[in-house]
Amino acid sequence: LHDPEVQNLYGDHRCFTSCEAATTSDGVVRVLAEGFRLEIRKGTSALELQDRVLSTLKAAASGIICLDNFETPLDADRENVEILLDEIATLPNIALLITSRDTSVPAVRWTYPPLEHIQPFSEEAAIATWDDICHDHDEYAFKLIEAVDRMPLAVTLLARQSNIEKSPKRVWERWEKER
Repeated sequence: LHDPEVQNLYGDHRCFTSCEAATTSDGVVRVLAEGFRLEIRKGTSALELQDRVLSTLKAAASGIICLDNFETPLDADRENVEILLDEIATLPNIALLITSRDTSVPAVRWTYPPLEHIQPFSEEAAIATWDDICHDHDEYAFKLIEAVDRMPLAVTLLARQSNIEKSPKRVWERWEKER
């Protein structure tokens, strides 16, 4: 969403929302409403909120939405979530991007050809990402990177945690116990 070409195309009409806590289509609607900074009054029904979100999207000249961690609502409420996605995906002015650890493709009218699934980092790219966050790496950084199969999000999260704790070794010890 921060790529210069995307910024030029969509300007301030870029929305990133985490769906990690959304376990239903209504939860996804609420996350979108919060991302659009819509006022949510007490007693607002899920249907009313969905109508407001869809109206906001229809009124936009153009925009892009990234729904992150989308496996959570997909696993819990697949049919209703797919219906909601399809309503959003059919809007000609909105680009929809979902990220999910679930590699199945939701039943939505996607553009063709579909984007490729995110691939693991090369070892060099994983270390470069780690170093961008932690400014250095050691043997424990390598162990952590390999433990998560060099997947970009996992490498980034572990590097951030190592930076916070100031010790990849401590994070590795926790990894061994907690995974």
